[in-house]
Amino acid sequence: SGQAAAPAQIAPPPADSAFAPQNAPGGAEGVARGILVAMIQGAKADGHVDAEEQRRIFAHVETLGLDPEAKAFVMDELAAPLDMARVTAHARSPEVAAELYAASLLAMDPDTPEERRYLDRLAGALRIEDGLQREIEATVESGV
Repeated sequence: SGQAAAPAQIAPPPADSAFAPQNAPGGAEGVARGILVAMIQGAKADGHVDAEEQRRIFAHVETLGLDPEAKAFVMDELAAPLDMARVTAHARSPEVAAELYAASLLAMDPDTPEERRYLDRLAGALRIEDGLQREIEATVESGV
C-alpha cells in the first residue's frame, strides 16, 4: 500500500505507542485514575480493604504525585461500593484494559475464592483472553 515499514523499535514503548499513557484515550491522567480505581476495587474483592492493601494503594498514589483533588478522589473510591463497572468504564483500549487488570491484581494477594472470582470476572469484563490473563498474573507475581 505504498507505506514504508517502520524500523524495529527496541527500548521502552515509543511515545506514539498505545502503551504510552499520554496517548491513551482520556490521557495520562485518565489512565492514572483508572489504575487507582482498579487497585481499589481489586482490594475490595474479598469484602474489605485490609491494612496491607491500603498501604499498596497509598504507595502507588505517592508514586503518581497526585494533587490534593486526586487524593480526595482516592478517598471517595475507597468509600464507594464494590462495582466492577467503575473499572471497566476506564478500559478505553485493550492496552489500558491489560493495565487495569494488572492494577487490580497488584492491590491484592488473590488468596481467597472471592478474589479469584473477582479477577476472572474482571478479565471477562475487560475482554482479556485467558492466555493474556495468565501472562499478566505471572508478570505481577514475579514482581517485574
